[in-house]
Amino acid sequence: MGIRNITFINASPAIQVSNGSSQVSIRNNIFEGAGTSIAINVGDALSSPVILNNTFFDNGTAILSLSQPNLSIVNNIFANNGTAISTTVSISNILSNLFWQNSTAGPSTILFNAPGNPDYKQNVNTQDPQFVNLLGTDYTKWDFHLKSTTTTTTAVGDASAGANSINGVSPPDMGAYGGSLSDAIPFPVSGLSGAVSGPSIDLTWSSNPCYMIQGYKVFYSANKSGAPYDSTQDAGNVTSFTLGPLTAPTSTLTAPVLSSSPGSGILKLTWTPSSGATGYNIFYKESSAAVYNPPIQVGNTNTFDLSGLTNPTPAGVVTYYDVYVQPYYQAAYHIAVKPYYNSTDANKLALVYSNEISVPFGSLIDGPVSNTITDFPEPITAIPALPNKGCFIATAAYGSYSASQVQALRTLRDRYLQTNGPGRAFVRWYYTYGPRGAQILNDHPEWKPVVRAALLPAIGIALFLTHTSSLTKILFIMIFATSIVLLLYRKKLPPFGGIQ
Repeated sequence: MGIRNITFINASPAIQVSNGSSQVSIRNNIFEGAGTSIAINVGDALSSPVILNNTFFDNGTAILSLSQPNLSIVNNIFANNGTAISTTVSISNILSNLFWQNSTAGPSTILFNAPGNPDYKQNVNTQDPQFVNLLGTDYTKWDFHLKSTTTTTTAVGDASAGANSINGVSPPDMGAYGGSLSDAIPFPVSGLSGAVSGPSIDLTWSSNPCYMIQGYKVFYSANKSGAPYDSTQDAGNVTSFTLGPLTAPTSTLTAPVLSSSPGSGILKLTWTPSSGATGYNIFYKESSAAVYNPPIQVGNTNTFDLSGLTNPTPAGVVTYYDVYVQPYYQAAYHIAVKPYYNSTDANKLALVYSNEISVPFGSLIDGPVSNTITDFPEPITAIPALPNKGCFIATAAYGSYSASQVQALRTLRDRYLQTNGPGRAFVRWYYTYGPRGAQILNDHPEWKPVVRAALLPAIGIALFLTHTSSLTKILFIMIFATSIVLLLYRKKLPPFGGIQ
């Protein structure tokens, strides 16, 4: 039975060995404590696990045994622990380990070679293992790969662990990343950034100082975020690289169709997505103003609440706003980096990509604008007081602004009336006199069924125009026109059998 290639963080104990377990192999694990935890607890004298090529850091006790088991403790790194190995453990198989800044290394009879001595058949004490990264307090960012190229940690372990799985060197490295069963996956890099330079993108990233890193691969896609990436380039063993030359893919944009609904001090805008757009600009102004305000860039969405607008005054004075939407397209390259041990072996790339960056590339392209709507905000508490919100005859007749019939008429207004001069004039007239009619209807609710019946033709037309395809509309108009022609023609014919 084996336990290997696992990182244990602040577990106490991380591994409990008992009941005479003698075939347990604990290899190539990392045990990170918080100064008080126990990494491995051997609970009886009959258990004798093999503890090979592990890294123990900042544990209260790395290996604890209350008896005298004959443990095999080989090629491990013990760093910054309270006690590395409890004093009750036999020293016969404590071989080729590295001890650094432990309060207690272990049994007092452990033999240590002098720092720099190439014969590590005993053990080494007080020499820095030179881990790649122990900065900060975030355990997940600590990297126990070895950055040293000296004999302190590289190729100095006992050969019983086999050659390094990464570079095939024997004897192997000490610690969790040495030996034949070590995890051949580099730690991911961070700090990737990029800037456009002509037809290329200049990239830089933080170095991964693990001594076994052989280089970096750059992964990238145009206008698509995340793996799998469409392309890759081998940058070699550098931390800056020019990706390119690149070309910016193009896109053909379509005009959105804009509609709105009011809120207190806002207009809730919705538009149909423009094919290929990567974002939208909102243009608006008071209808009486000569020029539009600076555009609002809202990103790749098709809804937006245009806020900070003026509600109608208590006297009923309405401030109208003209609004339209314009899509734009901006090509971008999405880029990430992975380090590798061996450029010809995909399994020796980092498991996780670096941070991904998105670099805008090429010119920004503006698309065709939407229809312009003219609307005004309405307070949530209606003026005059009507059911729910809104101050129109349809709202009063149906008792709710959210009624489907009311929304059908509003959609008709946005798509067909406000897209032309006569339609906008009718809407303004209705906004002027509609609230008065709604108040009268609210004061005389017995009239509401009559008004609802009168509105049915308008609602039917609205539903037909807004919920049918263009082909259906054309066929209906053709059939209707043909019917009119035939009716007129029949009126000109003499009665059956008569003489004209």
